[in-house]
Amino acid sequence: MPNAYLGRAAILIAALAFAALAVTVPAPVYAVGPPSAEKSVFGEAAAAELGVIAPPFCVSPKNVCVPAPCRCRFEGILRDAQGIPIPNFPASQVKLDFSACANPSTRPMNLVSADENSNINGLVYWEVGLTFGGADPCQVLVRVQGDVFATVPGHQGLPPAEIDGGVRSPDQNGDGLVALGDLSIFQQEFVNNGQRLDYRGDLSRPCDGVTALADLSCFQIHFTTPCQ
Repeated sequence: MPNAYLGRAAILIAALAFAALAVTVPAPVYAVGPPSAEKSVFGEAAAAELGVIAPPFCVSPKNVCVPAPCRCRFEGILRDAQGIPIPNFPASQVKLDFSACANPSTRPMNLVSADENSNINGLVYWEVGLTFGGADPCQVLVRVQGDVFATVPGHQGLPPAEIDGGVRSPDQNGDGLVALGDLSIFQQEFVNNGQRLDYRGDLSRPCDGVTALADLSCFQIHFTTPCQ
């Protein structure tokens, strides 16, 4: 009989432990709807949530070869209308739209998909997709399933205290190389005392609206890094 009592007690204890576990472990919350433009964030807003400094919005034919501190990267976080991150959302449905950009460029197409599907936290990003050249004062749109979710501002001629927009690139002339012709254009902005063109010179993170030694260092890295 004692063994029977012990057996029942063990069963009761196991049942109580299972019930307590069921109460204390919350059920996972899954996204239940499509991406929401209101709840999703991109660029500086996404970087702030991730606790990182957003790189300047830029492109480079050497982007996959240079060290991370000088690499162009653009990020976003996809969420549904409840603010819940959306994992595994197709990269092919999240695009950067360069249609407004008219300067010479080696960009293969105007709609550039994210590098990978969104991760478990809803994160999408572009690095490989930004491996082309061509600086441009244009604005760029972020489209999700064709709808505009965010805008990367273009060059507006803002006063010195503000950071201006546009597509930055060490390949200033858009010929697919980072060479002497690009260095000449960069130098003009480096010594420029007139109207700033941040998309020509403000290349390092964080963007500060000044073309200075840190920007020259990043330009030099793109200029000298070999890339196959």
